[in-house]
Amino acid sequence: MGAVLTGTLLLALVIGPACVSGRSCGAIPTPGASTQSSPRQLPALAPAARVVEAGTALHEYSGGARPGDAVPLVVAIHGLGDRPESFRRLFQGFPGRAHFVFPAGDMAWGDGLGWWPIPGEIKEDNMAPGLDAAAARLAARIRLWASSGIVGKPIVTGFSQGGMLSFALAVKFPNEIGEALPAGGLLPPSMLPASWPAGTARPRIVALHGGADDVVPHAFGKTSADNLRALGLDVEWRSYAGLTHWISADVRKDLFAALSASVGRTAALERWAAMEWAP
Repeated sequence: MGAVLTGTLLLALVIGPACVSGRSCGAIPTPGASTQSSPRQLPALAPAARVVEAGTALHEYSGGARPGDAVPLVVAIHGLGDRPESFRRLFQGFPGRAHFVFPAGDMAWGDGLGWWPIPGEIKEDNMAPGLDAAAARLAARIRLWASSGIVGKPIVTGFSQGGMLSFALAVKFPNEIGEALPAGGLLPPSMLPASWPAGTARPRIVALHGGADDVVPHAFGKTSADNLRALGLDVEWRSYAGLTHWISADVRKDLFAALSASVGRTAALERWAAMEWAP
């Protein structure tokens, strides 16, 4: 497990991951910039961040929460070629009380890390084997983090490969994941059940995707959301006209709002359960 970095996430800076063939596929602008801004070079990381090795994680706390506090767990998953110490900046300034875990991918990819190799163009039918195996590996790690006194079920979010993993974790492990917020992701149809299993939880999903995304095509993300909604899940789909494969200021604002709502629901459900069982 990675070292614990305490304190509120403050510095509102975000960067973009690399996606396929070891090349960068777009940058994320600083909050407040136009959604059509050109990619830009960003400042160095805040001193608190350290280089994270493959298979480990960074742990941070937001909203005044501290290690040992019983708060919702948010697992924020970087994309292919990115790193947790970079991806963490997307969530700096998040106001809710939460324990953030930024896991590192299992393999090296260019200057960053990844979850499974993507050698070329992303298609729905070539993602399933790697995604399925990566989701199982990450789920085992999430169980360990969730065993240390969190509130409610874990919330998962991520971009690109991280978005695909967010979809997959919610579908493959629905009784263990409370909510999922994938951005720029997809879920291959072959990974969907024919019908949702009776008696199984139905994680809430908010999916965000650029309307002009040509790396993880917008149509794939939309189909994923539609397929899950058809299975009876509560799925909210948000599309951003003209946006390619990166997270704009508008997407980040909506992601913060959706994540704040998820954290609030998770904490409220835990309080309700405590009152329900109180003597």
